[in-house]
Amino acid sequence: MDEILKEDASSRKSVRPGRRRNPATQEAILAASLRLTGRVGYAKLTMEGIAAEAGVGKQTIYRWWPSRAAVVLEAFARDASAAVEVRLTGDRGADLASFLVAVHRRIGGPGGVVFRSLLAEALIDPEFASELYEHYLRGRVAELKAVLGGREIGKNTLDRVVEMTYGAIWFRLATRQPLTATHARRLAEAALRVIEG
Repeated sequence: MDEILKEDASSRKSVRPGRRRNPATQEAILAASLRLTGRVGYAKLTMEGIAAEAGVGKQTIYRWWPSRAAVVLEAFARDASAAVEVRLTGDRGADLASFLVAVHRRIGGPGGVVFRSLLAEALIDPEFASELYEHYLRGRVAELKAVLGGREIGKNTLDRVVEMTYGAIWFRLATRQPLTATHARRLAEAALRVIEG
């Protein structure tokens, strides 16, 4: 499990070639991108706006990220990893319910606005879709597989359950239905029924 999460953390490092990042400036830019997206929406987000919000020059941002989507993706991926913790107690049902409740809480709140924006960008930009998968979705898939106990389940079944689970969450997000703890627990029960037959 630790290896999966370490691999995910390393895959999220999307530093562009060039000057080394100043950690304080980087933090200011990432935090500003999330604040601004939540305040004005992704459609109105600009690199100029992020720069002004962070108190840095626009060229500083372009030196480290190729687009507003890349900035927001890195900020969201880092923030999401801290917000949704994987805990394995040996009780798959309880662990799955706890994990999905945390996921629902994360993207059912203000983070959902950002995540919907990233998904929308991925639908129109194939290159960004690959970035979204590599730097965010791959890690979320690995976490869910770890909670499900991937080594004990056939690959086809595991892949189907992961798609079913995240598909149900993203459908509710896309159609603006509430992402509640009750829905998370029902989804966990449905996933377990598929796994356990």
